[in-house]
Amino acid sequence: MKSPPAYCATCGKHLPRPHRTGRRPRYCLRTGACRQKAYRRRVKAKRSAKLQRARLGHLQQESVEWYTPKKYVEAARKVMGEIELDPASSPQANRMVQAKLFYDQTHDGFTKTWRARTVWLNPPYCKSGNTSNQAMWTAKLLAEYKAGNVHEAIVLVTSATGTTWFHRLYPYPMCFVKGRIQFTTPTGKRGGATKGSIFVYLGTQQEKFRQVFGRFGVVK
Repeated sequence: MKSPPAYCATCGKHLPRPHRTGRRPRYCLRTGACRQKAYRRRVKAKRSAKLQRARLGHLQQESVEWYTPKKYVEAARKVMGEIELDPASSPQANRMVQAKLFYDQTHDGFTKTWRARTVWLNPPYCKSGNTSNQAMWTAKLLAEYKAGNVHEAIVLVTSATGTTWFHRLYPYPMCFVKGRIQFTTPTGKRGGATKGSIFVYLGTQQEKFRQVFGRFGVVK
């Protein structure tokens, strides 16, 4: 049987002896301040959890398209020289990326062979059925790279470090972005990522990637 706490759950002070019933109080009884403080803390935690769920629901339901801020795209262009292909894009997103060739939802770049010297990939989020879109698109990128169809690529993913698909990326240089990236939707609404973001580089210019993306976070 679990022994009752000997210290106040709020201030940490030693609690009085148990009541005759054998129950020990959880908080100091002199002023009731500790009990009130604990109550306010629980209310705040519930409110924060509710806001987080609503925010995540907004991210998932409003759009699978989240456009990357200009400074990161320009950094990718600085590393690779230019962006020949963006296989998961849209006309609006390509105004920023300026890829020579891009595929949108109509042309479905996932079903095509990627033959390009350089690739920029910000895969769609959420899931397709029970499968993570990030898992599908990163597997596709690795397959095209290992086949020699893609010479260089930079992919932006969430820090899902415990997943199987993320473990496949570990052999490649990564930039763990400090803070949360502020993405934009097709409607122009801005929203911070609910998880940390990581840029992964595939190619031979690993030192250049470290130098350029080192200003955004830790590069391993």
